[in-house]
Amino acid sequence: MNDISSRNYRIELDILKAIAIIAVVFYHIGWLETGYLGVDAFFVINGFLIIPSLINAINNAPWALKSYINWLLRRVMRLWPLTLIASALCLLIGLYGMLPDDFENLSASIIANIFMSQNILSALTTKDYWATANEYRPLMHFWYVGILIEFYVLLPLLLLAFKWIARIFSRPFLSVAHIGLWILLAASLIAYLLPMFSESAKFYYLPFRAFELLAGGLIGLLIANHSGSRLSAHINLVALTALLGIFIACLYLPREVSPINAVTGQSKTLLLIPSNWLLLGTVILTCVYIYTQPILARPIAGLRQFAFIGKISFSIFVWHQILLAFWRYFVDDKMTCGVVICLWVATLCLSLASYYGIEKAVRTNWRNFAMCCMMMLATAIPAYMVYQRAGIIRDVPELNVTTNNARGVNFAEYCDIPRRYDKDFDPSSDKIKVLIIGNSFARDFANILFESTWAERINLSYIYSLDEQGTQYDKRLKECDFLFIFSSSNKLPEAAQKSLNPQAKMYGIGTKNFGSCNGIVYQHRNNKNYHDMSVRINPNFFQLNKQWKEAWGESSYIDLLSHVTLPDNSVRVFTDDGKIISQDCQHLTQEGARYYARIIDFESILGQASH
Repeated sequence: MNDISSRNYRIELDILKAIAIIAVVFYHIGWLETGYLGVDAFFVINGFLIIPSLINAINNAPWALKSYINWLLRRVMRLWPLTLIASALCLLIGLYGMLPDDFENLSASIIANIFMSQNILSALTTKDYWATANEYRPLMHFWYVGILIEFYVLLPLLLLAFKWIARIFSRPFLSVAHIGLWILLAASLIAYLLPMFSESAKFYYLPFRAFELLAGGLIGLLIANHSGSRLSAHINLVALTALLGIFIACLYLPREVSPINAVTGQSKTLLLIPSNWLLLGTVILTCVYIYTQPILARPIAGLRQFAFIGKISFSIFVWHQILLAFWRYFVDDKMTCGVVICLWVATLCLSLASYYGIEKAVRTNWRNFAMCCMMMLATAIPAYMVYQRAGIIRDVPELNVTTNNARGVNFAEYCDIPRRYDKDFDPSSDKIKVLIIGNSFARDFANILFESTWAERINLSYIYSLDEQGTQYDKRLKECDFLFIFSSSNKLPEAAQKSLNPQAKMYGIGTKNFGSCNGIVYQHRNNKNYHDMSVRINPNFFQLNKQWKEAWGESSYIDLLSHVTLPDNSVRVFTDDGKIISQDCQHLTQEGARYYARIIDFESILGQASH
């Protein structure tokens, strides 16, 4: 087998990396909905570069624990120094002016990042890579590094296991390695395609991504064994063109729009070609591109300059989302052409500095590894302290937060208080029986009731959702005097409708929104008109609110949005006494719930009860 690690520099790989990283950057900007597929091209290229050379090393020399550690050290030191510096910088910027909940989330992300396990944290917490909130998370894109590190840890162990099997059955190691890699690829691909696994797991966990890395590695082995039989250079150009087409597929493929999400206000744009098929197409075309004769390797003016973007692609990958997220958080979340150009230039400047000053300058040796370990501790310890203090490093009176009571306020826990009432009505009580059904927005309304003057007069029960049969909650439906439900219309499941107390009054709970992020507002905290600030929200919320009100009828609809909408169609951020209504721009703080409790006319709603 020819040693791929000693082959000549292949400019066409850097050309593809340049195209892929630009696609990823424009995806995070918000201009290319399918640009994220550039990461899948990187996975294939990574496998191509790593697997054949590692197999050569294991095949040509005995491997012991020291060999494994030295190999892993080289891989880790390729990614870790820049990851640590980026994480430390994010911690320092966060200290400048992030709100507690956001800073707490960032500190958790920093801790995961320095241990290169961002993918696991994201899978357990945010889950949805496409969520709008991720736009404000500086380190969310490092899930990619987490998967790579896990692959680097496991790959040599798997190949050593194959070598052990080959020795037992007296078979050539290379043959067993080929067969083993094909089996692993097939298993990973099948797992990825099976519907039983969640989309979050498929996106963030190595077993569902391994087939991409293995596909690149097997193409590398194929080239090494059949160096003279590669496909035509014209196919190379066709594959590259097709890849470019996939990265910008959102610009030309027919699409359909999903209904507006009542919580996020987003209507997802769905390509008629499913995303998993686009991903598979990216993997296949990248393999074809790598396997063919490189037509773009011929001298073309400016080609090497463009390929240089691919050479510094890891630095670009690290810095672009950090700059985008902090710009959105501190300055403006509108991505105009001027802003994009400035951020791109800043990204390139930072990337050049980190490429020459860190990537190329930091040598792989135990001394530098020890320095990285010290930097890891210097970042992890303060990040953990911030996390333990719930992100509170200064008094935030608009959230009733003080440094003396760092664990006194937990907004998620407050929103979830109504979950304690997921039980039958208290039979010993003669209070008004109020049943609330729905997600976290319904729980917000329950908290409004708890903060109102009617709190002592209600016997509350909460249900997250009704099952289609409607039988599980028959008892509560039959007993309730009032039913409040977060739903687009008053159409309950048929069985639930039959069980509902015919005398019960039913109301729809409306949607609400307070922008995308309070970070920009918080930067004006020293201005005298700070508490008068308002924000623009997605117009979809107004459209949805109007539709729901018409469906329910004005007298049976709790219109939460109109109570915070100002004459210019902006939405207020603060209560009358200067408290933030919503910490995350979706759910209510306690002061926000109290604000609504004061202005909603519960007398005309609950006063109908005969109790």
